Amino acid sequence: MRTGSVRPGVLGPLAGDRLVDPVAVRAPKQRLLLALLMVEADRSVPTDLLVDELWDGDPPVSWATTLQTYVYQLRRHTRDGSPGHIRTTRSGYRLEIDPALLDWHQFECLIEVAARTSCPARAAAGYRSALALWRGPVLSDVDRGPRLLAVAGRLDTARRAAQAAHLAALHDTGRFTDVITEARAVLVDDPLDTDVHVCLIRSLAARGRRHDAIRHARHFHRRQREHVGPIGPTAVDPAYLEILQQP
Repeated sequence: MRTGSVRPGVLGPLAGDRLVDPVAVRAPKQRLLLALLMVEADRSVPTDLLVDELWDGDPPVSWATTLQTYVYQLRRHTRDGSPGHIRTTRSGYRLEIDPALLDWHQFECLIEVAARTSCPARAAAGYRSALALWRGPVLSDVDRGPRLLAVAGRLDTARRAAQAAHLAALHDTGRFTDVITEARAVLVDDPLDTDVHVCLIRSLAARGRRHDAIRHARHFHRRQREHVGPIGPTAVDPAYLEILQQP
């Protein structure tokens, strides 16, 4: 994908090239600062939060001057016509940009709309569009502090939920082969995602592959025991029992 076509944001390596000159803004802490301002788009980020993120609670004596220098450098290398400007506020700094221009915000909006629709085909399309915004792990090329790690965890949880919801919507449209293919691809990276296993098991059964569905359910239970030890009932169990009861 060409750099110019990437929506600014954090769903993968930091994509700030449409905001600042990437050649000039290469220092790790400058990039971390830009990333933090982007995930707090159009909100004032308090100085103490910035300091904690940049120096992990152990700032240098000259932290105030250093922070001002980082902000100055970001402002200096802002691209002409950039949609964002860093504004000094009473408590810290704010990136003045419409959050809708950023990938993480668009992702959250798309999955919210998809979750509300009663049409499985439209829901599947919405989830697919949302997931297509991801380019890799959140801020994979940024040395993240506690705030960005928390944001990354929240977004990744939402991504996994969207993947499962997308598969469920595909199942409801009768696209069982697509579910089987995509579920297996998802499970390569997240082999214990229960909701994805449920979608896979049900789609295997719907395709007439009852024995494969039963075998997969048993494989899931065995893998669960190997990785997390004895467990109670899971979401896989109802799907498994439903298949066992089929003639």
